Amino acid sequence: MKKKNEQPNIPMLKKPVIAINIDFRKKKEHLVIGDFDNVNAFVRGQKNVEIIFEKIRPLGSFLLDIITEPEYFADVKVNFCETSKEKFAENLRVIEGLYEAENPVLKFIALSLWAESGRIVKADKEKDEEYPVLERMEDITLPFRYSLINNILFWQKHKPFNPLMDMPSEYYKYPALNLVIPEAKGTTEYIASDFSLFPLIVYYLRTIYEHKKYFSYCKVCGKLFLAPDNNKTFICSDKCKAKQQKMNKKKYDDAHKGDSAEKLHKDEYQYWFNRLAKARRKKHTEAIAEIEEAFYMFKVRSLCRKNRVQEGLFPYGKYKEWCIEERNSIDKIMIKFDLFDRG
Repeated sequence: MKKKNEQPNIPMLKKPVIAINIDFRKKKEHLVIGDFDNVNAFVRGQKNVEIIFEKIRPLGSFLLDIITEPEYFADVKVNFCETSKEKFAENLRVIEGLYEAENPVLKFIALSLWAESGRIVKADKEKDEEYPVLERMEDITLPFRYSLINNILFWQKHKPFNPLMDMPSEYYKYPALNLVIPEAKGTTEYIASDFSLFPLIVYYLRTIYEHKKYFSYCKVCGKLFLAPDNNKTFICSDKCKAKQQKMNKKKYDDAHKGDSAEKLHKDEYQYWFNRLAKARRKKHTEAIAEIEEAFYMFKVRSLCRKNRVQEGLFPYGKYKEWCIEERNSIDKIMIKFDLFDRG
């Protein structure tokens, strides 16, 4: 009796596929993995079918799941081309390890490797020397052997008007399975693949670029985010923007620490600001209007004089004398509106 080949401890699927839908308005993606017939039924509302993985996740999660492990997947590429019993058993353990990972993309790769392994063994038994074993293993593992995100940033920089033009030809080799679900208001579309991740990567990037978004790293928190322009916006949120402004101010203050002209400028600014604040507390409309106009002119002139002092074009003593004279101007306004006191 002929002994059956050992099988990995993973679900045996007729046609494993990975399918994804992108909802750009909600900034979500829906990822589904399973046998093609079950996935096709599931996305059409039949929830009682068996699915390997299904989850609605934040936009971009799929691309971030394509991790960079060049050495590991280089070994996978080479080892799965061999059909010896020893190597076959070793490859089964690799498949099981990938399937057990929490990363759903690795689960699909495990299913895809097992399906491809069967085709490789069949080609070997039938002495089919034309079966492109190495080429297909290259295409399964390529996204993991190089940093996809780094490649995306390079493509965006090299072909800013349409980064898809810079993607290698391998990404367009395999057809995408298009699952269209008609609904009362329009349709929902899932793009699926039964072998390589290439069709999903192309679909994902095309969708993002059609919405005029581009990947960028935030220079404050380091987070990858979708920017509204290419290589111009490098801050991901208002929170990081405020943090950057705070950092810039500290950097500026540190650079000018001990700078007499800078200190004088700040002290005089505060003197004027305190008078304006007092008028606002008293809700004196006329005084507020007059002080704001005078304050604006003071800021412009004081900044000009401070810069000239720092450049060595104007004596510090003259700048200080001018500031004292200007104090008289704001004090006169305060006296005029009966606001001049030490309270």
